[in-house]
Amino acid sequence: MFKEIIEKNLKRIEKDLFEIEGLQNIDFIDIFPTSEEHEKQLDAELSQKSKLLKETERGNVYLLNQPIKTKYGELRHVKLDILMKQD
Repeated sequence: MFKEIIEKNLKRIEKDLFEIEGLQNIDFIDIFPTSEEHEKQLDAELSQKSKLLKETERGNVYLLNQPIKTKYGELRHVKLDILMKQD
């Protein structure tokens, strides 16, 4: 599931590369889960494929055990945002 999310975001990443002067590659991606269940699934997958670097109020930052090679460089870091609950 994680790799599929990255592949879907490559077009958005390409836009960022063209809009931000000097940016040549991206080694970080921020993932926003669509539901609590989705968040749990992604967290479980990331826990197996990476090391937790930091827990923050807005989500966890991970360092991938094996970087994912993309045409924009090696993806090494992932932040899994916490799904904000609506009151």
